[in-house]
Amino acid sequence: MNFCSLSRRMARLGLATVVLLGLSAVQLTAFEPTGLNQVTFVNRTGYEMRHIFFSPADSDYWGADILGADRVLADREELRFFVSYPEQCASFDFLGIDEDLDTYSALGFELCDDAPRTFVIDMEYFEGDMGQPEFSVLQLENTLPTDIYFLFVSPSDSGMWGVDVLDSQSIFAPGESVEVLVLLGGDGRFDIMAVDSAMDNYSFSVELEEVGQYQFPIEESDRAEAAE
Repeated sequence: MNFCSLSRRMARLGLATVVLLGLSAVQLTAFEPTGLNQVTFVNRTGYEMRHIFFSPADSDYWGADILGADRVLADREELRFFVSYPEQCASFDFLGIDEDLDTYSALGFELCDDAPRTFVIDMEYFEGDMGQPEFSVLQLENTLPTDIYFLFVSPSDSGMWGVDVLDSQSIFAPGESVEVLVLLGGDGRFDIMAVDSAMDNYSFSVELEEVGQYQFPIEESDRAEAAE
């Protein structure tokens, strides 16, 4: 995974702000300039956060761990993510799991277009031990000749794409793979959308029938124009 500063990423996009046109996980349109919000997670629990879910509230399932398989959020640290939703405001449900497998949760956290928000994870949201969660591993490979700037993994029952799992500073380079952890639920269907440096989007759906490891390439044939 390649990293660059947020300001450099903005400059490469040629935009004053990173933007996204009213997309949803069930109704895909071209990726065009409009508002894309941000949420920052700050860890104040005293423990290392191993997993964070920030799921669209219109979904019945937690979906993807936005920290991924190889990243943690240490105490006193913070991470910022871009968020896509089709209306002026949207609600999200938060679930965090720390190094002791204790959980922290909050339902109905609202984001609106007028400002980014910060979610401080502290003992106010403590729920207790959940036991060892069973994750499936979704390995996505960038087979495109270009960098991927945004990557969304959303439960198919949601009407929004939700959180860009790359976080606000990460770029997904050609030939690299990203591993995303997911908690299965329902029919195990997820909608995936990647957006490259030219703002072309590539989307497809996957069905994970049981807990395990799955591999999917992001290919030119997944590009929105190519699929029409």
